[in-house]
This record gives sequence, structure tokens and C-alpha cells, in this order.
Amino acid sequence: MGGSPDGGKAFQAQVVNEADDCVILRRRPGAEARDWTRQGMTGLRLTLKETKTKLKEARQESFGFLGYTLGPHRYGKDGRG
Repeated sequence: MGGSPDGGKAFQAQVVNEADDCVILRRRPGAEARDWTRQGMTGLRLTLKETKTKLKEARQESFGFLGYTLGPHRYGKDGRG
């Protein structure tokens, strides 16, 4: 991503990407990381698709990425979901 090369460190974030899809995992609210990503993409003449961009609380909400559902998982005493 363009912009500051240490963006992951600056936002204490982990970036996971596959082709043109990406997820930024971080412990704090994601608006700053989203804006940093938007800026970097603009520098590369790319556009962040606003209709597909979402900020989620992954510890509380599930979300889809590359056909998988990610987020909190709760298991019963038998170890099943």
C-alpha cells in the first residue's frame, strides 16, 4: 500500500489481502486505518470501493471474506458451534 510504509505499525494492524480484497484487523476503531488505506490506494491510482468497505467489530460481529465467515465463535461444552 502507498503512503507511510509503516502503516501496519502505526495503526497496530494486520493486513490480510487476496488479489483485490483485503481485511485490516486491528484492536481499535478502524476509521483511521480505512482512511490511511484510501490514501495509499489513491497514490497508486486505485479506488477504495465505498459500497464494499465496512468497519466491523470482529470480536462481536461476523463478516465474510473470500467465502469464509470470520468473527467471534462460541462453542458449547461439547466443543461444537
